[in-house]
Amino acid sequence: MENETTFDLGSLMKKEREARGWSFAKFSDETEKYGHKLSESYLYRLESGKKKNPTTQSLKVIMQTLNLSLDEVLICLGMDAFLDKENIQTVELNEFIFPEDLFRFNVVRQTDNGKETITNAQKILLRELIDDWYSITEHADPTRFNDTFEKYCLRLGELLEKERNLIEIKKEDLQMTFNVEVMLNKYGMSKNDIQSELKKLNIVALYNSKSSSIPLNIMGDTWMTNKEDNEIVIIDKISEIANSYITD
Repeated sequence: MENETTFDLGSLMKKEREARGWSFAKFSDETEKYGHKLSESYLYRLESGKKKNPTTQSLKVIMQTLNLSLDEVLICLGMDAFLDKENIQTVELNEFIFPEDLFRFNVVRQTDNGKETITNAQKILLRELIDDWYSITEHADPTRFNDTFEKYCLRLGELLEKERNLIEIKKEDLQMTFNVEVMLNKYGMSKNDIQSELKKLNIVALYNSKSSSIPLNIMGDTWMTNKEDNEIVIIDKISEIANSYITD
């Protein structure tokens, strides 16, 4: 008799789904309770084996919906080498770190100037890299790695260049992002000094404002801005903008 632990993921899903008497429609509806609804067709393709290697997010939802243990899923995915067979300790699902769980943590990197917290945009890029890295490894196609890695290096470079001009200010669980490029590049101001000034602003009022243009008093001047959602772009000093319309 075949040992049930030799099931592949699709067979395990089918066994657990049928044990609950669920149709694929019911299965799909149940996944929505865990924050990410998976379609009937996607679940069918996974179960039938027509779809391989689910994303980490989808796998996590399936595990929660069917109440699967990490041990049995790793075995089904052929990853039982990760289990310590001499001293197996059951790992709770909420202790298993998926790429999207990066958003739960304050991730820092060590620099020459100390520790620096990475931004949500960098976390998104890192999560994509991890998913691609595993996909390349699972398909045993190392020729794709160099091209993929180069792509992410270029994207990270573009992101870091953009973020050099951004300052994030958080207050009362709200966050505003300020694009201060004109203050840095046109007027040569210190980013630390600008950040200190921005921390004095009423972030709650700015966040809730419906106006798309809010004048801000910063660094001894009044600045014209453009606001979209929770991001404010500082355009220029109002006095400088006014002077551009004055002719001799």
